[in-house]
Amino acid sequence: MAQININEKTFAFSTRSDTWTSRYSFDPTCYMTSGNKMLSSKDGSGVWLHDQLSTRNKFYGNPAAKSSITVSANQDPSAVKIYKSLSLETNTKNWTAEVCTNLEYEGKEKQKGSISSFEKKEGFQYAEMPRDVLNSTENIIGKPFTVSSLTEEYGFGDAFTISGDFRDEIYEGNYEDLQGFTLFPVIAEEGFIPEDYAYSKTFNVSLYNVQNGSLLELFDVPPAPEGSSQYSADPLALYVLGYKKYEGKVLLMLAYKIVSINSFGVAPFQNNIFFSEGTVLYNNQLVFAVKPEIDGDQLRGPYVNVEISTQTDKHAEIHAINVDYEFSKLDKRLTQNT
Repeated sequence: MAQININEKTFAFSTRSDTWTSRYSFDPTCYMTSGNKMLSSKDGSGVWLHDQLSTRNKFYGNPAAKSSITVSANQDPSAVKIYKSLSLETNTKNWTAEVCTNLEYEGKEKQKGSISSFEKKEGFQYAEMPRDVLNSTENIIGKPFTVSSLTEEYGFGDAFTISGDFRDEIYEGNYEDLQGFTLFPVIAEEGFIPEDYAYSKTFNVSLYNVQNGSLLELFDVPPAPEGSSQYSADPLALYVLGYKKYEGKVLLMLAYKIVSINSFGVAPFQNNIFFSEGTVLYNNQLVFAVKPEIDGDQLRGPYVNVEISTQTDKHAEIHAINVDYEFSKLDKRLTQNT
C-alpha cells in the first residue's frame, strides 16, 4: 500500500462553546487522561505530561513551534479601501505578518505582502502595511526601451576592454559585492531615459521584458551550442547597476547571478543571454523595475486577510489586531442614498 504523507495537526474542540476552536502543532500517536491531566505519546518516545512546564510551544523535545492567528478586516465590505498600517495589542515581541487581499481573483487584482518586523510605539506593535509583491506597477520606472549588443558594435576585444573600464568606474576596485555575479554592458537604444535614481550597486533595480503586454522578470537564455559540454541555462533575472555615455552612446551595465554547476555536474551556458543574436534581451522592449517590497502598489480591496505569527516558548497574549485604512478615491460603495 502506498504511503500517504500528511501534514499532521491536532484540532481542539470546546465542549463549553460546542465548536472547534484551535489547531496545535503537536501530533501524538496516542492520548490519555489521568484525573484532570492530559498525557500523550509520539512514536513510543515516552509519555508527555501537558501544561506542566513554564515553557510553551515545546513538545516531545522539539524546538518551540510557531504560533499564529489569521483575521479578516472587512468593515464596510462594499467599499474599496487602501490599507495603511497594522498594529498589535500584545505582550509579545518578534511578530511577523502575511497580508493579502482579493484572493477570489485569478488576475492582477490579487495582492499580497509580508511584514518582517514591528516597531514598538506607545505600547503597541506597529508596522506599515506592506506593498504588493504579486502584481505591482508603481515600481516600474520610466518608459520602455530597447538595447543592442556591445560585442556586435565593437567586436569582442574592444567590448571586453570597455566592459572592464565600466565595471571599475562603478565599483572603484571594491568587488566584494560582485561575488557570484557576472557583469556585462549593453547599448541603450530607443526610448531610454537615463535617471540617476534608477540604479544601485546593491542589485535593487531589475530589468523586465515586455511580451504580449505582460511584464516578465525572467529572460529566456538561448540554448547552448550543439556539441557543447555545457547545458542550456534556465531563465535569468537581470539587474541594472549603472549607466555611462561612451562615444555618443549610452551604455547600461547589467548583471546576472552565476549558476556554476547543476545537479548533473555540468555548467550552464548562461552567457548566451548577451552573446547570442537571438536572445530576447535584444529583441524585446525592456523596462526598469525596483523592488516591489519597497515601491510597489499599496494593498487595496474590500477586505484584507492578516496572518500574524511569532515563535516563542514564553506566555504570549494578543488582545487586538488593528487595521488602519482609508477609502479609495474611486470607491463607489453603497450608501443610504444609493
